[in-house]
Amino acid sequence: MTGFRKLFITLPTIRQIQFKNNSDMSKYEIPYLTACIQAFAQRFSMTRQAAFRYLHEHKGLAFLIEFFDVEHLQSMDETIDDLLIVCQKNGGTLA
Repeated sequence: MTGFRKLFITLPTIRQIQFKNNSDMSKYEIPYLTACIQAFAQRFSMTRQAAFRYLHEHKGLAFLIEFFDVEHLQSMDETIDDLLIVCQKNGGTLA
């Protein structure tokens, strides 16, 4: 099962995200997004679905997609810290 298919099955609201053209999207971006959602969920003791909804609503996923080329080079902890800042700037309340 591909990473996208796993994400699609796990998070059915993925259809709401505006992805880049398939030709522009790296085969590593979907597994990376999945790993970030899982790490975010673990840090804040929430389900993957709740983490996905929170990140989507507060522009965290859009941030990861746009800045994948920079964020994937950082540690997962630094990426989660960046996501937290982005989400807080967009109305998120987790701390």
